[in-house]
Amino acid sequence: MKSTKIVCTIGPSSHDENTIAEMIKKGMNIARMNLSHGSYQFHSETVEMTRKASEMLHEYTGILLDLQGPKIRTGKLEKEPVVLNRGDKITLTTEETPGDWKRLSINYSLLPEEAEIGERIFLDDGNIELTVVDIHEKSIVCSIVNGGVIRSFRGINLPDTKISTPALTEKDIKDLDFGLEMEVDYIALSFVRRPEDIIDLKERISKKRKDTPVVSKIEKPEAIDNIDEIIKVSDAILIARGDLDQVLSSPTVAAGGLLVTGGILWTTRKTLASADQLEPSWAGALL
Repeated sequence: MKSTKIVCTIGPSSHDENTIAEMIKKGMNIARMNLSHGSYQFHSETVEMTRKASEMLHEYTGILLDLQGPKIRTGKLEKEPVVLNRGDKITLTTEETPGDWKRLSINYSLLPEEAEIGERIFLDDGNIELTVVDIHEKSIVCSIVNGGVIRSFRGINLPDTKISTPALTEKDIKDLDFGLEMEVDYIALSFVRRPEDIIDLKERISKKRKDTPVVSKIEKPEAIDNIDEIIKVSDAILIARGDLDQVLSSPTVAAGGLLVTGGILWTTRKTLASADQLEPSWAGALL
């Protein structure tokens, strides 16, 4: 029996029973449902097809429900795409207004309160890097460190900012109820920052009279700071290499890697790694 397990995301291109069966034959051990996308019908069909294929092949295939977590995004652009040039200044505002190369709206109203000058902000999955240079009541002004092309409703990563938004959003709570009803085998929590995030999730699962294992996704530097405590309350650890590579410098990753690896070996928790498996990265130090 192999000790290394393979987790595969089931998306539109693999959403049929024959494809899932082939994936199981080729070594898939866990089918991941990404609740950032897709309808409940889509994901319930995934569960049904995966279980049917597993039964047909006499192979156990676990099902992992991956909660979206708090997702901070830019707003709609007036015209797109927009080119952001290195060295320019751009304002991120909590007011709903069409964006352009000088101003982008964001969906997180507390950012001006929680951001600090000098902190980094990444847009569009890390393709664009900003640094905070000024803060106002409803906006922050940033210098563009690495420019690029951006479109409407792109993700924002705040690696240095300690945000106060709960780890579980209203959407996550509804998605959790759906997953427990479908009797999934694992629940993954995104953007874990502290052990309390996991404890809250486990209490919600317990209230539903379930004991579904919880996977903590390590995606933020704050999680590495609290890694020992997070490991103790988690059933498994998922290291999101793609997200960590955006936000960690090499010295931080080297130190964090020792801490994470040491903690996992000591607690004998299950460990997974996701994203960017074919390309070496700084986050690879965590493996």
